[in-house]
Amino acid sequence: MTNCFLYTYNVLEKEGISMPVSFNGYSMNNVKKIIAEYKDILAKEIHYRFFEGFCSYVNEAKKNDVVIHKDGVGVAINRFSYVTIAFSPIRREICTINKYCRILRPMEAI
Repeated sequence: MTNCFLYTYNVLEKEGISMPVSFNGYSMNNVKKIIAEYKDILAKEIHYRFFEGFCSYVNEAKKNDVVIHKDGVGVAINRFSYVTIAFSPIRREICTINKYCRILRPMEAI
């Protein structure tokens, strides 16, 4: 089982970005808790603070940037689109970057 937060985390980790192992009382060693409490993570905007911890905001997306909004997070595939995990049914989904999205670039990639 996964969600858009874990998907984004795993993509960045595979790209060689040093990722925090724990954040705000959550640990990547306890994925079940992150999945179970994901709605709370979004509601409290913890996902923003997590990615802000090792990323900087940028104006234009490029491949493997973090695309974040109030309802989730994903990974940019180009300037205009990003991939995320959607529910009902769970699937990878390509979305358009719009005015509600904020773009962050891992500091290691700057």
